Amino acid sequence: MKKNIFKRLAIAVLAIVPLAQLSAQESYLLKDLRVPQILEENPGYSIPYKFHIGFPCLSHIQVGVNSPINYGQYMTIENSLMKHIRNNNRLAFNLQENIIDFGFRVKNSNYISVTVGVKANGLVNLKKDFFRFLIEGNAPYEGQTLAFVNDKSVYLNAFMEFGIGFQREESAKFSWGVKAKYLLGLANAYTKSADLSLQSEMDFDAIIANYGFVANVHDLDQMLAIADTNNNTTDELIQLAKDAIENPSHGAAIDFGLRYRINKTFEIDASVTDLGFIHWTAGKQCSVTDNTMRYEGVPFEDTDMEAGEFLENFFDSLANTMQAELDTVSIGSYNKMISTNINIGGYIYASQNDRFGLNFKARIINGNFVPSGTISYHRTCGKWFDFTIGNTFKNNYLFNPGIGFALHLGAIQLYAMVDYINSVYIDRMRNVNAVIGINFFARRAKQRSISNIRPSW
Repeated sequence: MKKNIFKRLAIAVLAIVPLAQLSAQESYLLKDLRVPQILEENPGYSIPYKFHIGFPCLSHIQVGVNSPINYGQYMTIENSLMKHIRNNNRLAFNLQENIIDFGFRVKNSNYISVTVGVKANGLVNLKKDFFRFLIEGNAPYEGQTLAFVNDKSVYLNAFMEFGIGFQREESAKFSWGVKAKYLLGLANAYTKSADLSLQSEMDFDAIIANYGFVANVHDLDQMLAIADTNNNTTDELIQLAKDAIENPSHGAAIDFGLRYRINKTFEIDASVTDLGFIHWTAGKQCSVTDNTMRYEGVPFEDTDMEAGEFLENFFDSLANTMQAELDTVSIGSYNKMISTNINIGGYIYASQNDRFGLNFKARIINGNFVPSGTISYHRTCGKWFDFTIGNTFKNNYLFNPGIGFALHLGAIQLYAMVDYINSVYIDRMRNVNAVIGINFFARRAKQRSISNIRPSW
């Protein structure tokens, strides 16, 4: 009976939340606001509430995108673009939605929290030579080889999360917390090895493509069906979700963290979140054996096509050849770690209502180490309003400002935040992370400080 109830809950969640709107943690300023969801960044934080209840499906919605270049640069393909390109250039997305989110205090010093949500994230890592070819073509590279990707170039992961957290305040100085999570896998794909390189023949008679890859994919047929958005109706997508529940992939993860107030001025914190794995079923290994394709293109004298159309034809030919050579083998089940977050930070209190923050964050995603750093300023304006501003250093750019606020209106809390956005113009955006949420809450009585240390809230 319990199994049937669990299945119905999971199916209902998947019916409400489209797969294209899933997410994983990627916020940088959220911990500066007095909202219960900071426990997802660090389960050891202290929060000033007797209890909270997140508005169903609206307590925490988060969307994040990272790119080494913006849309306008991609469309114009100017030579100046190369100054932003590094050896590894990661295009990534991170999406999240909390369906159920509530918590309550036990015996004043303990806080229990429960969440049910959906998370997803993906990454494509392109080498510097890919952008060289995109911008300059193959003319400057006669007889040379350009490498486009490496072994860990593609990663996709999506899962439901059922979590219960425990946070304890040992004193006004020190608090710690832990959160245990059951994971229900939805989709997974990653490259174990990958190679795509181009070589121009002498006198530019042809382009030689060397390619091959090995990838693990969970339920390839289902993933291809979900990706085929042109042919899928809502009922068909819901049926695909039901099929995933009937053949579940199980996993587990843990969050843990702590906060320590050194004195009136300084506070430090650290956490590790989403440390875990999923045991994927119905796995297949997709591969293309190391191969070579020779592309001679279309002679300029026989066509009115522009150079960009030649490039498009080349990649079309390469994709068709690889698809024809694709070999799939059933591998049963396999284990795969989910993306893990490491946070180390602290605050300098200028007053009881003003503080400056410094935070280092690293994400480990499919073996890729993605670091970032954030500085911020937070102001508490009485009981009803908080705001924060900051800047995140990430993706080869030093200027990625962000801003966030929280309104505490009686028993209702509204909050919104935009992290590391580099431009207000869509065609100039490289990085953006947006978070919004609504909670119901009851305030906790103000606690007396211990050893003359002001509480962090």
